[in-house]
Amino acid sequence: MPSLFDLLTEVAPALQARVQSQLTGFTAMFVRSYLPQRWVFVTETETASLVVESSGATSAVRGVAAPPDVTVEIGLERLRVALTTRQKDLVPPGPLKVTPHTSKGQTAFQFLRSRLGL
Repeated sequence: MPSLFDLLTEVAPALQARVQSQLTGFTAMFVRSYLPQRWVFVTETETASLVVESSGATSAVRGVAAPPDVTVEIGLERLRVALTTRQKDLVPPGPLKVTPHTSKGQTAFQFLRSRLGL
């Protein structure tokens, strides 16, 4: 099974393409107001972050990317299935704790939660 950092590194390019496609046209006004975003993921064994810059550039970093917008505590297998399938019915049950640190992080997470399979 890949590490948390490897998993986030693997999904970052697809997320970047999706975000950057939303940075043009009518949706750009809405999306830009929520960027940048720094989401910290904490699993049983590792902490890593997904960072989306104002340009839409997306990357994974080891540890906590400061300042965080959201911290998500979740089992690695549950997160792996959620991020790779994006189908909530395939995601195994388990604990999920979401701690928003900013209002833009809270809004973004609520908007994207179902699209992430969570």
